[in-house]
Amino acid sequence: MKEKKKSVKKETLETNSWKGKIKKVRNFIDQNFRTLVIVFFIVTFILNVFVLSQTRKIHLLDGKQVIASIDDYDVTAEEVFEAMKEYYGTTTLTNIIDELIADREIEETEELIEEAQEEVDSIRSQYETYGYDFAEVLTSYGYANEASLRNEILIDLKKEEVVKNYLKAELTEEEIEDYYDNEITDQYTVKHILISADSTDADAMAEAKSTAEEVIQQLQNGEEWATLVEEYSDDTSTVSTEGLIENFMKGDVVDSFYEASSNLEDGTYTMEPVESEYGYHIIYRISKQEKEALELIKEEVMDAIVTERLELDTGLVNTTWLTIRSNYHFTIYDDILKSLYDQTISE
Repeated sequence: MKEKKKSVKKETLETNSWKGKIKKVRNFIDQNFRTLVIVFFIVTFILNVFVLSQTRKIHLLDGKQVIASIDDYDVTAEEVFEAMKEYYGTTTLTNIIDELIADREIEETEELIEEAQEEVDSIRSQYETYGYDFAEVLTSYGYANEASLRNEILIDLKKEEVVKNYLKAELTEEEIEDYYDNEITDQYTVKHILISADSTDADAMAEAKSTAEEVIQQLQNGEEWATLVEEYSDDTSTVSTEGLIENFMKGDVVDSFYEASSNLEDGTYTMEPVESEYGYHIIYRISKQEKEALELIKEEVMDAIVTERLELDTGLVNTTWLTIRSNYHFTIYDDILKSLYDQTISE
């Protein structure tokens, strides 16, 4: 049996398909965890000031709430607010406003709660992988428990849904139909054997192609597919399933792989090796599933369009929220905060 070369997992065949793009959005919280924590602290500070004023006896100085002091000087909440608002004020304010809007527009369903918990589980797993005690991590960031973190993530997921719903409402029928016609294709289920090359130079590719041709010849001579997968395939992630790749459409895999799969009949395999950036494939087609009618998957198509736009335009979330707040007649009465917020609009 020949020695296995580098592993080429199924995921390496995937590109930025509409399915993959939807999955990427779910990683947003993990990638922005530090920002989430900073915002949490700022909002918590403001809420704590309010709670203290209601539950504890506060010393007053000229009618201003004192929250800290040294020997001969009292620090008021107004001073802290004035110092912080230029750096964090608009972020904190808009987060409060956006949360209010999100709570109005998005119902807190069991599905959404489960999604938030999945994000918590993912964050916990990342920390525990590196040997951290997650309970201690939560405490260090100011969270009482996992539920506190989950609630913060839940808020962010609601905000995300508000943006997506707004952008979907702006889509035209022409845009939806065009995406369906050009991006949504038939789906295929195949098995494949990958012969990877040690490098992309001509000699290495020629050697890989020669090996792939040898595998095809053995198939023609009656050798079992499962035996050849075990002996030759460098896609170690699919060897245990005889090279199975299920329900992919154009864009889920490299173009040459998709085209070769679409040109086969069910129960047949490629008679020539199929070249890709990963080497050479022998593909055996199992089945074809024609794409569903647009009216049956319209919501998924709209999700895909919006997800793609959000990925291509990193500023689209912010500009969309500007419009949403405007629709809610968002008004700022503090001159400094208003000036800072107006700058974000003009940028």
